[in-house]
Amino acid sequence: MGYQFKDQQLLRAALYHSSYANEHRTMGISSNERLEFLGDAVLGFVSADFLYRKHPDLPEGELTRLRRALLCEESLHEVAQSLRLGDFLLLGKGGQQMLLLHRVVGIFHRDALCSLQSLTGFLCHLFDVHSAYLL
Repeated sequence: MGYQFKDQQLLRAALYHSSYANEHRTMGISSNERLEFLGDAVLGFVSADFLYRKHPDLPEGELTRLRRALLCEESLHEVAQSLRLGDFLLLGKGGQQMLLLHRVVGIFHRDALCSLQSLTGFLCHLFDVHSAYLL
């Protein structure tokens, strides 16, 4: 991804799928699903700003449709695959590979070395690459 995370422990926690964390609870491992909550909010904010700037002539309804398409599960899965995030996910027995983009965005936001400007730049680049087919 081209970014060195300052808080490696937070990064590791984000990569634990709940199935893995449940199987390793006695080792003090827990899933950090709260990062998904944070990442979801950041993705919504940055995608709205990205689309607002990229399409200055579109009405609100069309911008909403584009944001919904940009942030749908299929689109975010495609972005996560392009970043190879699934290669780092720790799954338990019966666990399914899940989309990690929300957690990674949450970590970016929380990481002390990452400014909002850096995060916005990173996400806008991803959105630009993956939104070409939306219009």
